[in-house]
Amino acid sequence: MAYDDPPTASYLCELQTEMYDRYRRDDIQIDTSRAQREMRVPAMLGADQKYMLVNVDPRDPDVSEEGFQQTAMLTLERPKLHLDGGESDTA
Repeated sequence: MAYDDPPTASYLCELQTEMYDRYRRDDIQIDTSRAQREMRVPAMLGADQKYMLVNVDPRDPDVSEEGFQQTAMLTLERPKLHLDGGESDTA
C-alpha cells in the first residue's frame, strides 16, 4: 500500500482488533477500579450466606462523594504549603 492510498476497510478492522487486544487488560482494570470507587458492586458480593446476619450494604456513598469533591478541588488548584523552619518553639 502506497502512502497516498487511503486505508482499506480490512486494514482498519485489523488495526481496531490489534488496539483492542493491546489495551483490553488496562480497560478492565480501569473499569474495575471505577466500579469499586463508585460503589457499583455490592460490598457483600460473594460473601458466604450463612455468615451474613443482615442484607445491608455497609458503605456510605457520602464518603465517595467527598472524595470526588476533594479530588476536584485539588486538581484545579494545586495546594500551597509554606513551612518556616528554625530553632524556636513556634517553628
